[in-house]
Amino acid sequence: MKISSSFFPSTNSDLKRRQFLQTVLSVMASGTGIHSSYPCAQETNTAILPAHQGIHALHGEVYHNGQLARVGVRIQPGDTFESKVGATAVLVMQDNVFLLREQSHLELSPTNKRIHYFLRMVAGGLLAVFGHSNKQRTIHTSAATIGIRGTGLYLEVANEQTYICDCYGTVDIIANGSPIHYHEIVHADYHHARRMQNTDSKQPWISQSSMHGHQDHELIMLEALAGRRPPTTFSHRQSIL
Repeated sequence: MKISSSFFPSTNSDLKRRQFLQTVLSVMASGTGIHSSYPCAQETNTAILPAHQGIHALHGEVYHNGQLARVGVRIQPGDTFESKVGATAVLVMQDNVFLLREQSHLELSPTNKRIHYFLRMVAGGLLAVFGHSNKQRTIHTSAATIGIRGTGLYLEVANEQTYICDCYGTVDIIANGSPIHYHEIVHADYHHARRMQNTDSKQPWISQSSMHGHQDHELIMLEALAGRRPPTTFSHRQSIL
């Protein structure tokens, strides 16, 4: 799969993404009492109910286990998702919600005790919010193994590098095949990002980065689909920036 090396979405992509999210929120409004414009969902008197499990929303050409995906289909361990150019999917799995970007390939862990990852991000972009769990769940990419607990996280995996943004919560990052040992535990209230080069790159292997490729309102929407709101620390930062 050919993935663009650029981590910066075009203005047109931003517009399409916002239109897609507005459509998702309009659908939510019919079943949860959340107004489609969504800011009211942060008010204390507004009900937020979790979405149904499975494929919640689709835009464009998305494949689920090699077949065209259909809204409403439940997600099972070992499932795979691939999105084509301009395509997007919202997936609800237990108390976790995923927003799959275009040109992406995501694999869910099979029911095999020898497989220790929760998700494997092969290529493309994924914005995800995770419910709290006593057991740390793990995401694998070509560059890193990422442990998560009650976290908001954005990933982009391209040919040259992996971008990891801890939007809020705690992530445990371990390098895969790094020329130097790298292990970092990141605690973030508001968007703490890293860019990790592939091991064959001639660039510095890891560096700090800024927030890009995702937006606060997307995280708020995903949390609403799980019947939650972002942490108060995140909401406060988001409201004053």
